Amino acid sequence: MTAMWSLGKLLRRHNNQKPANASQVAVQEGASQPKAGAHIQLTDDAGVARFVEESLIRYNFQQAGPSNFRALTVCARDDAGQLIGGIAGSTYWGWLVINCFWIHESWRGQGLGGSLLRAAEQEAIARGCHSSQLESFSFQNWQFYEANGYERYATLDDFPFEQQRISYRKRLGRTMTEKGMAQSPGREL
Repeated sequence: MTAMWSLGKLLRRHNNQKPANASQVAVQEGASQPKAGAHIQLTDDAGVARFVEESLIRYNFQQAGPSNFRALTVCARDDAGQLIGGIAGSTYWGWLVINCFWIHESWRGQGLGGSLLRAAEQEAIARGCHSSQLESFSFQNWQFYEANGYERYATLDDFPFEQQRISYRKRLGRTMTEKGMAQSPGREL
């Protein structure tokens, strides 16, 4: 069983006190003592975050091969050139991952969201993707995703408080062959 560390204990700064030692709090909360010579610490250092991400990317490459990661951004502008909506995400390992999807309030309910979503999905298919994944919140228009063929596969309660974080997936217009290559139905790649 993994111990949940109290973020409050780690970050407490009452009366100008220094935050609690992360290693000590972890052990108090039931984690095993780290190997001698290892020191757990909280940091805001962007270089550390970048190093951790790059290390994981190298490990993932060794385990699963190249991801073919590419950013994918689709946007819509009005006649004056102002941004009125967009999708920001990426494609890798055969998946479209949508990180952000926004439509200006005055343009919601007019078909713009569906058009942006289809454009992102079509580009993902052109890049060889077979599926799409995204997350939404219960206070957002999650029904939109279900109406556009997305299937709910996970829900986290109290994220944020008294709300839910909802995970969705959708099989795109490609099927998987025995070799794992994505292909369009009736079309050889």
